[in-house]
Amino acid sequence: MSRLWQRFRDLAFDMFLWGQRYRWPIPAGARGVVHTILAKTIDPTPAGTPSRVDEWPRSLPLGDQSSLRRNDSPTREVGVLPAATIRSTGDPPWPANRQRLRCMVATGTLDLGGLEIVALFLAQGLPSHGLDTVVAHTPLARSGDRAADSLRLDGVPMVRIPEGDIRQWLETQRPDVISMHCPPDWLVAAAADARIPTIETLHGAHDLLEKDTWPREQLRSQQITGFVAVSELVRRQYLRANPGYSPECIVTIPNGVDDHHIIHRNRSQARAWLGLRDEFLFVSLARYALQKNTFGLVTAFSDVARACPDAHLLIAGAVIDPFYFEQVRRLRDSLPCAGQIHLHGPCPDVSTLLAAADAFVLDSFFEGWSLASMEALFAGLPVVLSEVGGAREQVGDDQRRGFVVGNPLGDPEAVDWPSMGSARFCSQINRAVLIEAMCAVVADRDHWREAREELKAESVSRFSIDACLQRYAEVLTRAATSVNRH
Repeated sequence: MSRLWQRFRDLAFDMFLWGQRYRWPIPAGARGVVHTILAKTIDPTPAGTPSRVDEWPRSLPLGDQSSLRRNDSPTREVGVLPAATIRSTGDPPWPANRQRLRCMVATGTLDLGGLEIVALFLAQGLPSHGLDTVVAHTPLARSGDRAADSLRLDGVPMVRIPEGDIRQWLETQRPDVISMHCPPDWLVAAAADARIPTIETLHGAHDLLEKDTWPREQLRSQQITGFVAVSELVRRQYLRANPGYSPECIVTIPNGVDDHHIIHRNRSQARAWLGLRDEFLFVSLARYALQKNTFGLVTAFSDVARACPDAHLLIAGAVIDPFYFEQVRRLRDSLPCAGQIHLHGPCPDVSTLLAAADAFVLDSFFEGWSLASMEALFAGLPVVLSEVGGAREQVGDDQRRGFVVGNPLGDPEAVDWPSMGSARFCSQINRAVLIEAMCAVVADRDHWREAREELKAESVSRFSIDACLQRYAEVLTRAATSVNRH
């Protein structure tokens, strides 16, 4: 009976993937209902397979592995720092000296993704710019009760504040300003009621990609003192979604990278770890999810592999959407160049992977500011990025650092979830220019190899974390001391 059930489940899974890719000829609303039901009932790993990602080599070419960096951001080594002390809401987090401004750095999640990395930078770096900080975990309903020790800070106090405690905490502790990163609505409302100025960082436009969220955002933003956009494209996207908000209250501050947390591995050892000889390796650090458009990248790379037989593509990231990953895996397995496309989970050491690589590529539908591509630049790699937030600021237009190609949907400001869903398994607008750019990088491999050290040095100066912190400190200080609050 169990074998019969397994066969039925596998057949249902295959039908689900076929329908997802080729779109059943039924109305979109009904299709969405069917998708939701099946996604909750069908096993995304049929036949009892726990994971279908490619395996990494079992041993790393490293002596000391205490600072291995996992996931896809430039500061993974922070995991070896002492854990922050998690205080109760009644403990005073501030120094007794009230001569300095007090900044509450509030984050709704503690996953150590790009959003949390920026919050960590601010919490650690703002005290050197005149603001005492405390990290407040204001858990989002959708984030669950994640372990607070997943966010490691060097001597920065942390407090977990649930919704029921926030108003009393703000009343007793009285921060001068709040730096918010994906905050829950109840924190925004509580801060406004307490007349505490708030600066929210727009790490991306995820929530604004659905048009039905715009009216709510237009009301919510009236309680926010100002915004920091991590890229100019994100700023434009936000103003397009919320045209009534004052443009003067949104400033753009590109993310910085702390080069002290960048580790450069030995390239020969790194390539030997992956079994590489003379192959040209493209690396893409990206979660398997719709946003990252992995299916579109693999589709385009099949043409690159035909033109450049020595080119390989290695994708590394968490499987966020198992059904999407399975679509990518089945596409890869159906291609003549399947042996040149490697689909891995999170890398055990990203520094080693980037040392082995020859170039970085990301064909996302949207980004706020990719920290993965910045890390590639810090490793001296040329990058090929679709037109997303931060791409122009990172790469420029002169092709000295790589290429910015068109967005897979055309207009990057008009991207939304329905259009992404419709295009995810179709031939995309930027396919030809993406293939051309990747082939051009392969053709100039000698140039990029010689330019590697120059790219490393330039990236350190262009994206200084101190410059980023100074600009944040200026915005937060101005909000805290301004009489005319928005």
